[in-house]
Amino acid sequence: MFGRLPSLVMNGHRVRLPLTAAAARALTTSLLLDQPPTALLQTNSALAIWAVCATEDWRDEPPSTWRALAESIQPRWDELLDWATESLDEPATSRSVERWRNWALRDWRAGCLADRAGCGPFAQMWCARRWLQSASRGVSQAELLSAAPAWFDGQRAKRLDVARDVRLATATAQRDSDGWLDKRPRGALGEQIIGIRGEWDSTDNDSPPDDISALVKLAASQRRLRELESFPRQLEQAKLASLKELAYGASHELNNPLANISTRSQSLLREEADPQRRRALATIYSQALRAHEMISDMMLFANPPRLNVQRVCISELIRRVVLQLTEDADRQGTRLAFDLPPVELEADVDPKHFESALRSLCWNGLEALVEGGEVEISLLTGDADADHFVVEVRDNGPGISAEVREHLFDPFYSGREAGRGLGLGLCKCWSVAQQHGGGIDVEANQSGGALVRLTLPIHPRPAVKER
Repeated sequence: MFGRLPSLVMNGHRVRLPLTAAAARALTTSLLLDQPPTALLQTNSALAIWAVCATEDWRDEPPSTWRALAESIQPRWDELLDWATESLDEPATSRSVERWRNWALRDWRAGCLADRAGCGPFAQMWCARRWLQSASRGVSQAELLSAAPAWFDGQRAKRLDVARDVRLATATAQRDSDGWLDKRPRGALGEQIIGIRGEWDSTDNDSPPDDISALVKLAASQRRLRELESFPRQLEQAKLASLKELAYGASHELNNPLANISTRSQSLLREEADPQRRRALATIYSQALRAHEMISDMMLFANPPRLNVQRVCISELIRRVVLQLTEDADRQGTRLAFDLPPVELEADVDPKHFESALRSLCWNGLEALVEGGEVEISLLTGDADADHFVVEVRDNGPGISAEVREHLFDPFYSGREAGRGLGLGLCKCWSVAQQHGGGIDVEANQSGGALVRLTLPIHPRPAVKER
């Protein structure tokens, strides 16, 4: 019996490359310590070939170093090492094992020699076709190679600039290894040769399931742990998907009736002379608009439009928002102030969305105070080389309880009583910050109340949509 790696599916055919007991133990250690198995990939060409084919990260160009290969695969070992319902071992003839051992020695030596030219992994996997064919049943090399990276076949290799070095290295390795197969080499080189030979000849390979079973269990445990770690993100995406569906449904079903109500109430308002009825009609009109704005907010949060980024003066936008809210602040006796740096800051933001987010933060502070108190906006720019700026909105109101803080950015959650908002204000701010490549966090203000910190890049990079 001999251990096998999970199947590679190539042109509909299953290819199961061998896995030694020593390699299984080394991979288990690598997973436990979270260290890339660089040395293992360098000496075990079967594992290196499997890793390249399983990840498909190196289809067009071979890695220049084993470290580059190991580091690219390290975060995904637990995902790739999934045997599902496959057996962990399969019978292997002594002739097959001898052939694998000889190939491993030659590939390792070719890689070492080619390292001087910066193409070690390329040389090590130059003859990957023989490994793939030996691990499949009745499948031609042509079929397998058409589904493998082109550089696995020396004749079709794209990196012809190093092909000569690789050919020389593989030829030298063939010559050298012929003299190592039955002799006992000496020195440091000899120790490595004996180690590779022993890995394939070891009696541990007669019954490898224990070593591989430990690797299987560890990889499965790490997959479950990764799923648990990603659960909050998955839950957040599910919330957004549900909100998006609700927003589209509400928009379709409610906007037309709301438009009719607002239009009719406006028409009646123009014709009505009685003051009491005019007030009632004005209330109907304003509440219809409020409902429409709520639906628009839902749409904006669930499916935000593309940013229209412009170079703008941040201080000017802050002054504009303060001016818009001054009348509301005066009405409830709240002092609305701002603290701006002497040097104007220009940044690349969407002015409309930035104003909307800042207005929501300030309005949140005003509503928390109800009457009296103070809301202050500060702009922090850092030093001349800073790549981010921070807008802080602080109030001296009642603060935020632990229960409210836990749900602060959840859609529809509001710590206020019913009828005082939909609970989307901070969600919109979060969405705007995410679109700009920034973030938002909330903490207790040292002098009481709450402190909301909006951090945005001065020159944001284009957002990339997640799959």
